[in-house]
Amino acid sequence: GNHRHAAGLNLKATEFPAICCNVSAIQFAILARRLNRANGRRESRADRIQQAVDLVNIHGMSQADAAEVMDVPPGCISGEMRVMEVQKAIVKVGKKLGPKVSRTAAMQLSVVRNEMSLLPIACDLANRGMSADELQKVLRNARAHGTESERVEHLQKELTKREAIKVNGRQCSSPIARAVRSSVSQLQNS
Repeated sequence: GNHRHAAGLNLKATEFPAICCNVSAIQFAILARRLNRANGRRESRADRIQQAVDLVNIHGMSQADAAEVMDVPPGCISGEMRVMEVQKAIVKVGKKLGPKVSRTAAMQLSVVRNEMSLLPIACDLANRGMSADELQKVLRNARAHGTESERVEHLQKELTKREAIKVNGRQCSSPIARAVRSSVSQLQNS
């Protein structure tokens, strides 16, 4: 109605058709986003997941119900909520996840989100371009150490390893560094 109302005022219209209905706060939250899409297009999957998370966090709906209403798998909602928790924890320690960090890698950080000594280093590892599988392995190995200082030391060593891998003065991930070294070796052999 807001768009139609604004357009009507611009055209100096005194009357125009509208549909009015009484809805609950949850129904309004769902309808408002669904009806205000450009040219009646359906929301993207990411929009629907975000809206489902809002239904859970803001309106207290269960994850299963929100998933059914928004037509997304329930696992997506819990995953997105974990990522949000990780992002909040990272901000609390004064860090930020880079734009190239995948959602899967961010979810891997959830295992250390409450460990304030490990989280900043793990965040730096993710920002260095470490894949989700690599990150999971490194965090698992770190958590296998007995004391907190050993865990920090393990992650710090991994971070130092990642910082040492450079091509033309730029940092890169291990697979890229291996590929560059291999290519250089092949060229030298030729």
